[in-house]
Amino acid sequence: MSAKTFVPHSFSREILVDPPVEIPTVHISPLALSEMHAYVSIASKEVGWLGLCDELEDGDYLIERTFLLEQEVSSAETDISDDGVAKLAQELLAAGYNDDDLNRLLFWGHSHVNMDTSPSGQDDKQMEVFRDSGAPYFIRAILNKRGKIQVDVYDYSQGLTFVDIEWTIHHEKYDVKERIEKDFKAKVSEAPVVTYRGGGKHARRSYYEDMYGNVMTKENNVVEWKDNFKSQAQKTHPEVEAATYWNSYGYYDADIWEEIDND
Repeated sequence: MSAKTFVPHSFSREILVDPPVEIPTVHISPLALSEMHAYVSIASKEVGWLGLCDELEDGDYLIERTFLLEQEVSSAETDISDDGVAKLAQELLAAGYNDDDLNRLLFWGHSHVNMDTSPSGQDDKQMEVFRDSGAPYFIRAILNKRGKIQVDVYDYSQGLTFVDIEWTIHHEKYDVKERIEKDFKAKVSEAPVVTYRGGGKHARRSYYEDMYGNVMTKENNVVEWKDNFKSQAQKTHPEVEAATYWNSYGYYDADIWEEIDND
């Protein structure tokens, strides 16, 4: 039986690496994302920028912020010039950044305006320039006005390129618990409540403490203590008669007061 004519099929195009390679995620700070949105919104032609980038402990990447380059642009491409990079370095140093920060300029983004985010030949050549400069890696993002961002990671140290990988908005976690706990200790306290101790009809009036911290025992002058509480209660709640206030909040019982008054 004769074989059929061989024709190309839909290829899976997989690369099997041993050990397997984890595909990184690129995290973009809200600031950097806002800056890039502004670049793309304002520019009617292709425009490019560099950004501060860090490799995280888990192998992902974080783009912290971006900086517009001095450049000449056209509707078809944008080129990174040595002069533009040198001037940006001078600007950053004058603004308080240091040499270590300059070495973190490992992100290049640019706008394709209304065109698709697939890289052009010039875009790929620019990544070769970054490789030849000795950078351990470089991240490229291509954006357009239709709201799409394509992010590629060039890991020069391993000879790997990750194309159109996942990117997310990075929301920094703030450890505020210790500060909040200090605020609680300094500013928050529980309101005192009236309590009594003891049992039985007469024993239950052996100890009372009102919401102001005034304590009444058998040894205290009960009438004086009662008047003191009534005065303070009327100051804080002048619209409510003291007797109503006591009974409504369960602080005092009319029978108990009658016992005290008649004691």
